[in-house]
Amino acid sequence: MAWVAFFAVVALGFYGTRAKVKDAERITAQEKAREQAAKYAEARALKEAEEIRASQPAPRRGRPRKTHP
Repeated sequence: MAWVAFFAVVALGFYGTRAKVKDAERITAQEKAREQAAKYAEARALKEAEEIRASQPAPRRGRPRKTHP
């Protein structure tokens, strides 16, 4: 009967270790997904800023015009 208890403890220990590994893999996957989302958001913000900058008229060159006589 002691053997049955021993194997039960070993099996539960293996199951617990496996569950910890699965949790660690899940957390790692979530972190990678967050990093990818942050990179995507940053790239999108840069692209939108570039589009806004491109749609605005270029600044005038040369001397400014006189606005008073």
